[in-house]
Amino acid sequence: MLILSGSSIGMMETEVLGYKSPLYGRRSGQWRLDKLNFEHLADFFPKYTTNELIQVYGCMDNIPEYILKFSPDLDFWENLRTNFLSKGSFLYEEADILLRGAFREPRNYMFILKTIAEGSRKLSEIANATGIDKGALSRYLHNLRRVGIVDSELPATVAGKSKRSLYKIKDNYFKFYFRFVLPNKNNIEAEIDITPKIEKEYDQYLGFVFEELIRDLIRRRRLNIGFSPDDCGAWWYRGDEIDIIATRADTDGSMQLFAGEVKWSNLSRHDVTRILDKLHRKSDLVKWHNDTRHEYYGIIAKRIEDQEALRSGGVYAFDLEDILSRPTSHYPGTPLDHPKPFRRQH
Repeated sequence: MLILSGSSIGMMETEVLGYKSPLYGRRSGQWRLDKLNFEHLADFFPKYTTNELIQVYGCMDNIPEYILKFSPDLDFWENLRTNFLSKGSFLYEEADILLRGAFREPRNYMFILKTIAEGSRKLSEIANATGIDKGALSRYLHNLRRVGIVDSELPATVAGKSKRSLYKIKDNYFKFYFRFVLPNKNNIEAEIDITPKIEKEYDQYLGFVFEELIRDLIRRRRLNIGFSPDDCGAWWYRGDEIDIIATRADTDGSMQLFAGEVKWSNLSRHDVTRILDKLHRKSDLVKWHNDTRHEYYGIIAKRIEDQEALRSGGVYAFDLEDILSRPTSHYPGTPLDHPKPFRRQH
């Protein structure tokens, strides 16, 4: 048996699997390895809290080689300072090296990624900001999607092509690099410590990372929302947004929808009441079997005041302690034989 492994997707596809390759048509199979799952980070950093593990996740996306650059004996900020934000360090140079090795026009790809990181997510917005023709831009974005750096998303429950499609940087390493490293490159080159500046802005950045993480955990059934979803994503329409909409259509005709809000903060009972009121209102705007579906509601945050009381009232409430816990077959905090999911049927 011969096993060939490579980290450059473009090289493996063209030089190993491509038509001109001596191995073309001779492979028994192929497997595209993905990043490690979030819960695996705890094995590399056994002393870290869940909060610290999410900080790590937000800047390296669980790529094994990147994880090994951080020392489990240093705290997150010291690791970031010495192994990412220092001139000549591996993670500091990696993004530039990867883009130059993968693409013929790395400057255009850098410009596109920088534009997305700055908040331009529609095709038209990216085209206007970069000055790149939409046809050429679509090809660049296709290539970035192919290697897993960028992805496009539609609002949950919307299928097929739509003008509401938005682009995002999928890879957290590149997301962090273009958000914090590239704009501060002159200071890093001058060996000026930019860690204090990032500390002030990192929680805001992690808010979006945390949302993506929770959606991933729900898709992989790591968080129990009352049913196993067929689909899970963010939802938006005009000025309204919902962090999580998960749906399931059963063979017996029953329809289930979970609506959840994710907050990278500590929530008081007053905060929770306000969030749930808005969530109930916005969920009515989600056009998906509105007359027949069962609705479930949830809140995910760093810490939630009166969390058990919320669960007893039927709200799916998760905090950081639940993120790494083993998934259960029942609603956390509720006896297995007496589940009490909050649901509303129209």
